[in-house]
Amino acid sequence: VALQRVSTTETDCRIFSRLNTGGLNLSPQEIRGCLYRSDFYKMIYALNSEACWRNMVGKKEEDDKFRDVEVLLRSYALLYDEALYSGSMIRFLNRFSKEAQAFDEEKIEQSKNIFFDFMRICEDIDKKDFLTKTGSFNVSLFDAVFVTIAERILSDGIENASITQAAFNELKDVRGL
Repeated sequence: VALQRVSTTETDCRIFSRLNTGGLNLSPQEIRGCLYRSDFYKMIYALNSEACWRNMVGKKEEDDKFRDVEVLLRSYALLYDEALYSGSMIRFLNRFSKEAQAFDEEKIEQSKNIFFDFMRICEDIDKKDFLTKTGSFNVSLFDAVFVTIAERILSDGIENASITQAAFNELKDVRGL
């Protein structure tokens, strides 16, 4: 009898999660970081250390469970693969992480440039507006703004992508964020 190893993203994550029962449990992002190491992941870990990002999320220190890295990953996943999202954000991010392992240098550089262009465009937005009423970072709002601006950058160029405080507030109100 010959057994073949058939690996799927979901199976690998389930196996890793089941093995992850002793000691401290790892977060889904910590598991993804182990399973899907790539140049794209190196890039988002580096972006997570950037002062402009730390200022936007309202925390000088990086999250020890990598929730801030997951926000970046989630935003890129929604930008590139939004049509594939259905139901489970964890499965969506796992699939995207697997796909991102194959990103070439050009795609990674494009992704990095989008981040810095986005941060420059949002310089005039009050960073407190990215926080919820309880003071935590509003991930859904960030996703909406990031994807909207990044799509504009990709389709029309950085020179035609902008957001004013008034437009930001309108987006926030329309989406109930």
